[in-house]
Amino acid sequence: MAPWAPLAYLGCGLAFGAVLLCLAEGASRVPTSGGVAGFIDAAFGPYWGFLTGFALAGCAAMLWVGAQSTPTEAAAIAALIAVASLIYRLRRQKALASA
Repeated sequence: MAPWAPLAYLGCGLAFGAVLLCLAEGASRVPTSGGVAGFIDAAFGPYWGFLTGFALAGCAAMLWVGAQSTPTEAAAIAALIAVASLIYRLRRQKALASA
Protein backbone atom coordinates (compact mmCIF):
# COMPACT_ATOMS: atom_id res chain seq x y z
CA MET A 1 0.00 0.00 0.00
CA ALA A 2 1.28 3.43 -0.91
CA PRO A 3 2.06 5.84 1.91
CA TRP A 4 -0.54 8.31 0.63
CA ALA A 5 -3.41 5.80 0.67
CA PRO A 6 -4.73 6.73 4.14
CA LEU A 7 -4.79 10.38 3.09
CA ALA A 8 -6.74 9.42 -0.05
CA TYR A 9 -9.30 7.58 2.12
CA LEU A 10 -9.63 10.63 4.34
CA GLY A 11 -10.13 12.92 1.32
CA CYS A 12 -12.77 10.62 -0.15
CA GLY A 13 -14.52 10.45 3.21
CA LEU A 14 -14.67 14.25 3.40
CA ALA A 15 -16.00 14.48 -0.16
CA PHE A 16 -18.64 11.85 0.61
CA GLY A 17 -19.61 13.79 3.73
CA ALA A 18 -20.17 16.89 1.58
CA VAL A 19 -22.42 14.89 -0.75
CA LEU A 20 -24.41 13.60 2.23
CA LEU A 21 -24.88 17.15 3.53
CA CYS A 22 -26.22 18.22 0.12
CA LEU A 23 -28.59 15.25 0.07
CA ALA A 24 -29.80 16.08 3.59
CA GLU A 25 -30.42 19.71 2.59
CA GLY A 26 -32.43 18.58 -0.42
CA ALA A 27 -34.37 16.10 1.71
CA SER A 28 -35.38 18.86 4.10
CA ARG A 29 -37.07 20.71 1.23
CA VAL A 30 -39.11 17.77 -0.12
CA PRO A 31 -42.38 17.28 1.79
CA THR A 32 -42.68 13.53 1.08
CA SER A 33 -40.73 10.44 1.95
CA GLY A 34 -39.31 8.10 -0.63
CA GLY A 35 -35.63 8.95 -0.89
CA VAL A 36 -34.23 9.65 -4.33
CA ALA A 37 -37.51 8.74 -6.03
CA GLY A 38 -39.28 11.33 -3.87
CA PHE A 39 -36.71 13.98 -4.78
CA ILE A 40 -37.07 13.30 -8.48
CA ASP A 41 -40.85 13.20 -8.13
CA ALA A 42 -40.79 16.69 -6.58
CA ALA A 43 -38.33 18.06 -9.14
CA PHE A 44 -39.44 16.45 -12.41
CA GLY A 45 -42.95 15.13 -11.80
CA PRO A 46 -44.65 11.88 -10.88
CA TYR A 47 -43.78 9.99 -14.06
CA TRP A 48 -40.04 10.34 -13.57
CA GLY A 49 -40.36 9.73 -9.85
CA PHE A 50 -42.22 6.49 -10.48
CA LEU A 51 -39.74 5.40 -13.14
CA THR A 52 -36.79 6.14 -10.86
CA GLY A 53 -38.32 4.19 -7.98
CA PHE A 54 -39.03 1.27 -10.26
CA ALA A 55 -35.50 1.38 -11.70
CA LEU A 56 -34.03 1.41 -8.20
CA ALA A 57 -36.16 -1.61 -7.35
CA GLY A 58 -34.82 -3.31 -10.49
CA CYS A 59 -31.25 -2.55 -9.46
CA ALA A 60 -31.94 -3.97 -6.02
CA ALA A 61 -33.37 -7.08 -7.63
CA MET A 62 -30.25 -7.45 -9.75
CA LEU A 63 -28.08 -7.18 -6.65
CA TRP A 64 -30.28 -9.71 -4.90
CA VAL A 65 -29.94 -12.16 -7.76
CA GLY A 66 -26.21 -11.91 -7.21
CA ALA A 67 -23.07 -11.86 -9.26
CA GLN A 68 -24.18 -14.94 -11.22
CA SER A 69 -26.97 -13.03 -12.94
CA THR A 70 -27.16 -13.55 -16.66
CA PRO A 71 -27.86 -11.07 -19.45
CA THR A 72 -31.26 -12.72 -19.82
CA GLU A 73 -32.19 -11.75 -16.26
CA ALA A 74 -31.00 -8.19 -16.87
CA ALA A 75 -33.10 -8.02 -20.04
CA ALA A 76 -36.13 -9.37 -18.16
CA ILE A 77 -35.81 -6.67 -15.51
CA ALA A 78 -35.36 -3.99 -18.19
CA ALA A 79 -38.48 -5.27 -19.95
CA LEU A 80 -40.39 -5.20 -16.67
CA ILE A 81 -39.36 -1.57 -16.13
CA ALA A 82 -40.45 -0.70 -19.68
CA VAL A 83 -43.84 -2.38 -19.26
CA ALA A 84 -44.43 -0.68 -15.91
CA SER A 85 -43.53 2.66 -17.48
CA LEU A 86 -45.99 2.07 -20.30
CA ILE A 87 -48.78 1.05 -17.90
CA TYR A 88 -48.17 4.15 -15.80
CA ARG A 89 -48.29 6.41 -18.85
CA LEU A 90 -51.49 4.83 -20.16
CA ARG A 91 -53.20 5.16 -16.77
CA ARG A 92 -52.05 8.75 -16.48
CA GLN A 93 -53.35 9.63 -19.95
CA LYS A 94 -56.67 7.96 -19.16
CA ALA A 95 -56.94 9.90 -15.88
CA LEU A 96 -56.15 13.17 -17.65
CA ALA A 97 -58.66 12.44 -20.41
CA SER A 98 -61.46 11.69 -17.96
CA ALA A 99 -60.77 14.80 -15.83
